[in-house]
Order: sequence, then C-alpha cells, then structure tokens
Amino acid sequence: MPSVASGIALKDGASPAAELFPAVTSRVAPYQGRPAIHINGKAATPMIYALTGGAQDTWEPVPHHNVENFAKIGFKLFQIDVWFGDVYNHGSDDIWKQDDSLDMEKVGKHIRGVTSVCPDAVIFIRIHVDPPHWWSEKYPEEAVGYTAPLTVRPLRDEQDNSDVNGEMAVSGASVRWRDDASKKLVEFLRDLSAMPEGNHIAGFHVAGLLYGEWHYQRFWYEPDSGPAMTHRFRKWLQAKYKTDRALQAAWRDSKVTLDTATVPAMEERTYTADGMFRDPQTQRWVLDYYHCHQETVADDILHFTHLVRTSWPRPTIIGIFYAYFFSMVEMSSASIAGGDLEVQKILDSPDIDYLAGPFSYTDDARKMGGTGEFRCVYESIRLHQKLWLSETDQTSNLGIPPPGAQYAQTDAKTIALNRRNFAYVLTHGAGMWWYDFGPKGGGGWWDRPEFLADIERMRRLDGEATQKPEQSVGDVLIVYDTNVFYQLAIQRSRKDPISFTAIDGLSNAAYHTGAAIDQVLLADLPRLDLDRYKVIVFANTFLLTDQREQFIKNKVAKSGRTLVWIYAPGYTDGENLRGVERLSGIVGMGLKKVDFPSAPQVVVPGGNNYLQGLSLQFGPLVASPSPDLGLDLWDMAGPVQPLFAISDPSVTALGFYAETKDISFGVKKLSDSTSIYCGIPIHDPALLRAIFQQSGVHIYNDSGDVLEVDSNYLAIHTLSGGERRLLLRGGKSVDVHLLPNSTEFYDAVEGHAVLS
Repeated sequence: MPSVASGIALKDGASPAAELFPAVTSRVAPYQGRPAIHINGKAATPMIYALTGGAQDTWEPVPHHNVENFAKIGFKLFQIDVWFGDVYNHGSDDIWKQDDSLDMEKVGKHIRGVTSVCPDAVIFIRIHVDPPHWWSEKYPEEAVGYTAPLTVRPLRDEQDNSDVNGEMAVSGASVRWRDDASKKLVEFLRDLSAMPEGNHIAGFHVAGLLYGEWHYQRFWYEPDSGPAMTHRFRKWLQAKYKTDRALQAAWRDSKVTLDTATVPAMEERTYTADGMFRDPQTQRWVLDYYHCHQETVADDILHFTHLVRTSWPRPTIIGIFYAYFFSMVEMSSASIAGGDLEVQKILDSPDIDYLAGPFSYTDDARKMGGTGEFRCVYESIRLHQKLWLSETDQTSNLGIPPPGAQYAQTDAKTIALNRRNFAYVLTHGAGMWWYDFGPKGGGGWWDRPEFLADIERMRRLDGEATQKPEQSVGDVLIVYDTNVFYQLAIQRSRKDPISFTAIDGLSNAAYHTGAAIDQVLLADLPRLDLDRYKVIVFANTFLLTDQREQFIKNKVAKSGRTLVWIYAPGYTDGENLRGVERLSGIVGMGLKKVDFPSAPQVVVPGGNNYLQGLSLQFGPLVASPSPDLGLDLWDMAGPVQPLFAISDPSVTALGFYAETKDISFGVKKLSDSTSIYCGIPIHDPALLRAIFQQSGVHIYNDSGDVLEVDSNYLAIHTLSGGERRLLLRGGKSVDVHLLPNSTEFYDAVEGHAVLS
C-alpha cells in the first residue's frame, strides 16, 4: 500500500477551491428510461465512494488516502457521515454538543477532507438524527422499552448485533426527540448552506435509529413498550376509533379505554389462532399495535425528509434507507425490525428521491456463485420513479471482514464479487456506493492497484450505460407482499417456516435459471404493463383483498400466461381468515387442508417426472434438460400449519407430500391461463427453469450460473467456470469460456465482451 502517514491539516477554515466552487443543484429525474441523478442539470454516473466504520474521518491518513484513490480513478461523487449523536464511537463524533450548539467546523472539516484531493467533488451527507448520549441520559423516559426479557438469546444462533445504544436507544415514538432533533436539523441545514463547503452538497441521506437504517435497536427483544410508544399508541387509537365503545368492540374487550390501552405483551404477540396466521377478528389489539409501530417509523422518515426539502435553499437530492425485503427474517414480526412495511407510504412521498440499502445478506446472495441481488423489490421502486442506490459493503480480501460477511480470499475472487454486485446495478438501471469499512490504520478494502483499475472500468461502463436508453427485458415476474406480515406469526414463535423460503429461497433460485427476472410488490402489480410476462409467480401473497383477487382473475390470468401459486394465496383478506374454499377459487383447482405433524417434504417420483407432467399441459420440452435437473425431494425447516394439498381430479400431479398420497404440486390448464400450485415454496432452479421453458420464457443459458440482463447488457457470474453458450433474444448464440470464480459482461444484442 502506498504511504499514508502524513494526513492533512484542515483546521484553518475553507480551502480556496471551496470558496470558488459554485453551489450545486441536484435532483433525481427520469433519463433514458431510468431514474437518474442529475447534477447541475446533467445526468451523472450514479457511482459513489463512501467512508464508514473506523475510517470515516476524511482528514485522517488512511481514509484520506482512499478518498484520493477513488478521485484518481474518476470518482466525483462522495458520501460522508455526520452524526448528531455518534453512538458507535462513544460520542467522539457528536456534532450536537451538550451546550446545545452544533460543531459545524467538524462538518466543514469532513467536506474539506474530500475537496482537498478532489476540488470539484460533489458530496452527499448522511445525516444521523439520533440524539447524543447526554440527551438520552437527560430524558430516559424517551427510550425504547422491550417486551421480551433482555436476557433471552436471539432466535438465530449468532451474536445479537442489534444492540448499539442499548437501553439508552431513543424510541421512534418520542415526540421530544422529534421536536428537538428537528430544530437542530433546521439549524444544521441553515448553517451548512451559509458555509463555502456547503456549495459542494448535492444531497442528504436522512438516517435514524439502528445503523441509521430506521430499524429499532435490539429488535430481537420485541420493542416498543416504553412510555413514548404507549403515549403514541393511545393517540393512534384515538384517531382510529374516536370512542371507547368503538375500541372495545374492535378489541372484544369491555374494559379497555382509549386512555388505558397498552401495547401487547409477548403472550399476545406470539399467539396465533390458525397455525402461522393471526385471526384479524380476535387479534385486533396486536394488529393495531403493529400498524401503529410501523406507521410511527414511516412518519418519522417523512417528517425529517420534509424538513430537509423545505429548509435547504436550493434543489437537492434526499434519500433514506428503506424498503428492505430480502434477508429480513425479523420482518415477519412486523415490529422487530421497526420499519419497512409501510413502503407504499414512503414511495408516494415527493420528499424522497432515492431509497438505499446493502444488497441481500443471505449466504446465497453474498457467497461466490451467489446472486448479489438488491435487498428491495426493485420494480416497485422504479415504478414510483425513485432511484435505488445499492450499498456495496462486501469486504475484499484486504483486512478483516465484519461479522457474517462473505470473505473473498483472493484478489481474483474480490474482483469477481465486485463485478457481480455491480452487475445487478448495471442491469437494473440503479446506482451504487462503495462503502469502505477499511479499519483505521489498516487501509481500505479496495486499496490495491488491480482493484482500483477494475472499479475504474466499471465506472466507465456505468457512465456509458447512463447515456443509453434502458429497459427491462424480463418475461418472468415474481410478486411479493409486505402487508401480509401483519397477519403472520413472529419468527420468535417458530410458527412460520414458509415466508423466507418463499422470499429468499425462491428469489435466489430464480436468478440461477438463465431467465430474465422482474420482481414487484403486490400493491404495484396494477402499475405494470403485464403483456411481456409469460410467467407470474405469486410468492407470499397469502393476504389478498377481494379487489386484488378480481384484478388477478380479470387482468393477470389471461393470454395463455402461466401463474405459479405458492402455499396459501388469499387465505386471509386482512379482515377475516377465509379458508381453503377461497384458496381453491384463486388457484383455479380444488384444494384441501391436510395434517403433516413434521416438516413437510415434497417428493417427485422418479426425479425428473415433473418434466413429463409439465409436458402433458404445455407440450414437448422446448430444450433439453440441463444437467442439474434431478430433483427428487425438497422440504421445509419445520412443521407447517395450516398445510394444503390438491384435491382435484383434473389436475396433473407433479409431486406428493412424503409418505402420503396427497398431491402437493400440480398443474392445470384453465380457459385462458395455466395454473401451477405448490404447497410449499419452490427453491430449486432446475424446477423453476422447467416451468419457465414450458411457458415460452427465453432462457439465455441453462448452466445454473447467475445471469443478469437488460436491454443493453448481459452479465454472467460463475462459480465453476467452463464453456457456455449464450442464446441472445435476437436468435444469435455466442460461445464463451468463463474462468472459475469470475463475472463477465457482454453486449445483450451482439454478444461481444464489454468489460475485459
């Protein structure tokens, strides 16, 4: 590593470059078919370098050196962190001081650490609005309360790393915190806009609560039972029910009043009336609380982003962490994560230009050969004209990775994973930042000439892509839902083994099929042009209102399309548990409840016989089976209640529950569509590929590699390497040789390599 011993002196006011730099205006607006960052009226390459962890101080030798590295390879966009209360470094980086002043000199110093090596840098500030320790000590009644004992271990067999600020963590329901932090935020924006360094600011990432990601601290312990949330919950109930009588009727409790209502305890939170499902009629207390909790976090976000929009004196870009969906086991409690379920409310806000998050943390996503997929359901972000910025926080082989990180052991693997993570960004019309956790004194994660040269190549390709018209070419659509989590058992209860196989398992498998995949939230399904989709998979749509059921029947189950249904579509409508008869009507085949006391297993007799069954409905195979077609059985991690099987003589049986004659997996041709039902989630790429093939989906390659593609580029990430034939949409085929542990990019129309 080059010498980084000197650092820089930045205490004597603004640099001349900062004083002369014209004030930046910025926005996110459509450009060439995608939401794009615009700086001073021009579309910019949406690739950012960001510092974090022990190396966030831009003037220190190591981080300053790494900022300089990225400036030298053409980066103009940078992100820095500023903290009202720095809970991670024991208050050492607080800018909100105990005398109620703001340390704006420290803010200017952060900016000058970047502009001293890149005078025309454009900077995004991640402003953390949590209060300092001294504030939390002064107002202990504003802290989070926990429903579960703090001595109970987390559900997963790993360290609970959700405890950053411990029992001092501020409640998202705290009115005092929101008011005090709002005053400081307005003051911060006013003072920064008057500083020469403020001219470089292109946007604000508004951050709060755990990790700045708008999750509750210690989410495994079921927050929030503190005084602030209790007060907030009663106000929420007052707005909804107006009178004690209405509340008592809804909760079926003659003693509760609007002035005495409390948040539900663990017993109420863990109880479910029907297996993994809550009964909306008898468990309204719990449902009301979860809705209040989620809306509280969303309202905090909307409040602070609106303050930024109305307080900054010129057009600027505003973003947040939100819309996390994949690798969110804790989401199923609807409260543990503290946010992310009220995504439509967030997406409708004019005060939010982009949403962001690290890419999925599942092993299947992060490991070599994994997908590198976003943590959000991307088409929904795009349909609302918001930009998604993906945080690349995957370690290189330099330094020590954070807990749980997939570690790249060699230079070649680091480059392959960097490229894989970029591939998802490139082919989805999104943006990204390189989030450098390099430890203080230990160098940056990408501080090696080979890494920087390859990142420069990716930045140049991303710049070219920004100038090209871009659109999805997906002909497979996977539909997910967030609202259903209000209706389901919390993960602590271990009653729901379905949801995260239906989400993470299915999604990961789909990207190994060789097809072009789109994913959307159920609420946004009517916004899509459905004409191009040959297959639509309903992954976790266990909550369907009558209106959505009719939309699917009238608009989706048409044009010979294949609909794949997982587990229990429409078992609840949010007001009542509707039963198996409704499932049968939605799926278009007779279903029944079955008892299976252990973890259910699906057996496909003879391994590949499901292909024969599919052929009975679709006709002969359109392509030869790939070598990985050999599925005999797949199962769940635990018992599933309720559980359903097919009871319809007109269905072609493809699989059965193990040791029974109950059909778990089958296909039926309907008047204008084909229906496939599976009682447990499908997470085998070969099986999905077979369904896609029979439905006329274009398969670019059937090797099982990860494939990402849009109208301009095709990227393929491989673990094994070898000879591959890529079948492009125009009919052209291209033979390529891939090295093991590599990621390569090609022109999606002509097939030539575009990133060597």
